[in-house]
Amino acid sequence: MHLKKEGDLTPFGWKPENVTIQKCWEEVMRNSGFEERRKSVEEFNSKNKWKKRGIAVMPMRHDIGFTEAFLNQGAALVMIYLDGSVLLNHGGTEMGQGLHTKMIQVASRALDIPAEEIYFSETASDKVPNAIATCASLGSDLVGMAVLVNDASSCTFKLISEVKISIFI
Repeated sequence: MHLKKEGDLTPFGWKPENVTIQKCWEEVMRNSGFEERRKSVEEFNSKNKWKKRGIAVMPMRHDIGFTEAFLNQGAALVMIYLDGSVLLNHGGTEMGQGLHTKMIQVASRALDIPAEEIYFSETASDKVPNAIATCASLGSDLVGMAVLVNDASSCTFKLISEVKISIFI
């Protein structure tokens, strides 16, 4: 079976790192009891001339992203206030997949502050223009990195650390 491995390129020319698909595949096969279930199906089929059963498993991979680099950019606006609260805005579209919650979690971990201290303002093009398409986890990946990079910049991290010292500790 051909699964992506370290060094393979995606159709978008991306070279994945830390590829764990083989390990995931083996775990799925082991935990699902597929071989035992397959043997049960074969046994059933050998005993039944007219009625048959089947079982299959198939790996599937879906590339996310676009071939044009400018379409693969996320943006986030992270505002840190003197009371220690954070206002987060990003360009992703929340459509029931929990994108806003995920971005609050990313910011919470990056800034090392409680998620309850992070507020979200609805996506608006006057705050974060040129929003990306939110599909196939693309929003979580691109916007999440934008939040992470925004939060992890030395200036932002230094500021939040100083605010945390004076408020949370």
